[in-house]
Amino acid sequence: MERNIFKQTVRIDSIIFKLSCILFVSVCLFFLFLLFFKTEQHFKSLGVIDTAPSSTLFYASANGLYKSNGFELGDSVSKGDVVYKILTERYYSRTKRKDKEIIEQINMQVQLLNGLIESTASKYELEKKEKLSSKEQIQLKINQNKIKNELINKRLEIQRDILDSLQKLELDGYISSLDVKRQMDTIMALQSDLESSSNEMLILTSQLESIESSLELLRENKNDAINRLEIELSKQNERKIEVLSNSVYLKRAETKYEISSIYVNDGDRVEIGDPIMSVSSVNYGYKVTTYLDSNKIRKLKLGQSATLEIETGNSDRKVKIPGYINKINRNPEPKSQNEAGGRYKVEILPREDRNTGHFKGIVVGQEVTINFAISDVFIYQLMTE
Repeated sequence: MERNIFKQTVRIDSIIFKLSCILFVSVCLFFLFLLFFKTEQHFKSLGVIDTAPSSTLFYASANGLYKSNGFELGDSVSKGDVVYKILTERYYSRTKRKDKEIIEQINMQVQLLNGLIESTASKYELEKKEKLSSKEQIQLKINQNKIKNELINKRLEIQRDILDSLQKLELDGYISSLDVKRQMDTIMALQSDLESSSNEMLILTSQLESIESSLELLRENKNDAINRLEIELSKQNERKIEVLSNSVYLKRAETKYEISSIYVNDGDRVEIGDPIMSVSSVNYGYKVTTYLDSNKIRKLKLGQSATLEIETGNSDRKVKIPGYINKINRNPEPKSQNEAGGRYKVEILPREDRNTGHFKGIVVGQEVTINFAISDVFIYQLMTE
């Protein structure tokens, strides 16, 4: 009897213990749910349209750690500059060593190719200088030969006049035929000099043409050699970028602009789709400004989504344009600035190249409805309500 009572007591204690364990696990799961479960809240606010430099938002294209490339808020960025980097998990893994070896080999190859390009250009310049020097010497001889030919022609003209005079004197019997013959020999010698000089001129002209042709051929050979080397250099650089992209994502500037907002700090972990920074160009678009109270302002963060509802033209239909929060003034404005909405200024910009097509028919100062969506931890929302 006592043994049966003892067994029943043990069984009840065991059941109670199991129920307690189940209850404990359930409570733990409930609190984990409260800690990690996120919900989305929506609230609306009225804003006003104003002009602003055209802005573009950059998003993370890889998971990893954000690393600034030295650019800060307000800095100008040129086309091709690396604006920032994202170091992926691969960067910190063992494969980084292999990638590093490949990069070192590529760098050596790039250095060799750059050296070949420089030596090819230097060799061309040296040969070009020698040929230009020869060309100048030949051109000088040609010019001297032209002067010599002009002098011979003038002397021939004078000697022919003298020959005509001597032949008349010979006919009149004043001089002998020997004097006329000597004059004719002088003219023949001058004609021989002129012919020799003309032949020399032809040779010099041919040499000049040959040097000019060799210069053109030298230039073409140099360009072909450098083009081949530059193509190979481009392939190596592309290979380097491909290897780097496996471990490091590089964001390059597509055009010249200015960094208007940065939403992350150096070393922060980012995921694909997270807003990184916004940049402004010289083209002007639109921004929307609104004022919020302290309860709403603390729930917002830079880069967060916000939908703009705008009435266009005479239509009552509102166009919905996706936007993002570009600036948040955490310092309250004086109450006289905005009594109705709040004291904290927030600036919203449209996404996707400013959606300029949707802004036709609107005017600066027009009111806009802004729909904010806030995703937050459920327990935090309960505490802040």
